Amino acid sequence: MSAARAVLSDPYEDQEELLEETPSIRRAPDRVAGGRRARIVLAEDDLEMRTLLVDSLVREGHEVTAAQNGLQMIKEIRMLLLRGDPMPVDLIISDERMPGMSGLEFLSVLREARLPIPFILITGFGDERTHERALRMGASAVFDKPFDIDDLKRAVLAVLIGDGSAPAAGGGTARGPGAV
Repeated sequence: MSAARAVLSDPYEDQEELLEETPSIRRAPDRVAGGRRARIVLAEDDLEMRTLLVDSLVREGHEVTAAQNGLQMIKEIRMLLLRGDPMPVDLIISDERMPGMSGLEFLSVLREARLPIPFILITGFGDERTHERALRMGASAVFDKPFDIDDLKRAVLAVLIGDGSAPAAGGGTARGPGAV
């Protein structure tokens, strides 16, 4: 089984009724990042926060696939991988505490599958241990709620252009030079 296929398996197949059947991909009109729209998967269980983040990222020119929980995030990424695109996801942004699977649990699955997709964790319950664990597991940045949306947008841009820094102020931590 290939590394990509490991993420395709759904350990929660029998819980499909938890997932909404509404379209989840939002595309920006004509804004392009780095020659094409960046593809971001966002998992956030709070509807208002999810809507705010999706709208902000779409306005920045990104294609955003939104999931309302960890189970739906698995399903959305599986569908993107099945498209056959060599890099169907440029970045994952995930809340830590969600029904079905936490952000850190998903990051662990992602790393075990050896999928090199950058990951930003957001959390309303972040403590130093959570930050350290996420960064040790390979997260590019960790943001504590509430955070400044502009700080998140800067971190997203830094991750997407691959400059090694993901500036995160206002309660966030990041890796690389320039980290606050």
